[in-house]
Amino acid sequence: MVVEEQQRRAISVVIPTHNRAQWLAAAIKSTLKSPLIEPKNVIVVDDDSKDDTEEVARSYGVTYLRGVFKGPSGARNAGLAATTSYYVNFLDDDDEWLPHNMEAQLAALENHPDAGFAFGLAQSCLDVTRSRRRAASTLKFGTTIVET
Repeated sequence: MVVEEQQRRAISVVIPTHNRAQWLAAAIKSTLKSPLIEPKNVIVVDDDSKDDTEEVARSYGVTYLRGVFKGPSGARNAGLAATTSYYVNFLDDDDEWLPHNMEAQLAALENHPDAGFAFGLAQSCLDVTRSRRRAASTLKFGTTIVET
């Protein structure tokens, strides 16, 4: 029963990327700070990058998929197909999770089993080189929305 409960609470994070190794590390690190995320459940989907995206992803021990996916939608779909967890979160390669990002969404979904997905608000902040979004993404697809 405990193993079944842990599997139900598992969350995969799909990070599509293309030639953005310079921002990918921060996105990966932000997900791995969550006690809810295991490195094997972070799936970096590389859409045929020519930079050191592979090395960055592999340095964190996450799942790495490489191919020609023809853009972020194709990469997201490939990542989704590779997940094995009950919940799936999509995070852009230039975004970062806020601390404890998924806990509120997961609690909302557990308290509302009829909900198909949960979402949170995003916070913008300024990086010295460009604007970065710190995003809370979407969990699981469905029809009932629970805002956290």
